[in-house]
Amino acid sequence: MTDYPDLTLQVARLTLRRFREDDLGDLHRVLGDPDVMAYSDDGPLSQAGVARWLARAIAGPANAPGYRAVVLTATQQLIGYVSLTTSATRIGPGALEFGIRLARPAWGQGLAREAALAVLDDARRRCPDAQVMAVVDPGNLRSVALLTALGFRYQSDISFPGYDHPDHLYARPDADCLD
Repeated sequence: MTDYPDLTLQVARLTLRRFREDDLGDLHRVLGDPDVMAYSDDGPLSQAGVARWLARAIAGPANAPGYRAVVLTATQQLIGYVSLTTSATRIGPGALEFGIRLARPAWGQGLAREAALAVLDDARRRCPDAQVMAVVDPGNLRSVALLTALGFRYQSDISFPGYDHPDHLYARPDADCLD
């Protein structure tokens, strides 16, 4: 994989950029929301939990896209994140794991698809051989619909320690026809 010195992407309505320490308040409104975090391992995060999450996102890896803040360009308001991370224990070596969370007011406007397509296209340019995967709770129908619309296909059930049911593992083959 290649280095990612600058993660900023500009698309129609969004700016996707590195996180900054001053994102804490806006990010807490997203990651502290019970509806946004309904399918998260830990549920809604406290202010301290968000601060720890933000510190990890800022320190992200140099050889993967990591976490990008999703910001409405018109207002400069942070509305969530999109991520491509590596984890040999979650999805296997050499693969990128896609993730996205947006604030409730941003749902249903096509913003998740817009952010996702920009990040996935950028990853395909930088890492053309990387397999992109996603792990989703099968009850999270909004995320399943987004993944399907983005060209991801169900691969298998995947279980993690401490879970009471398996998640679903999705893979995205090259999907030039969706762009």
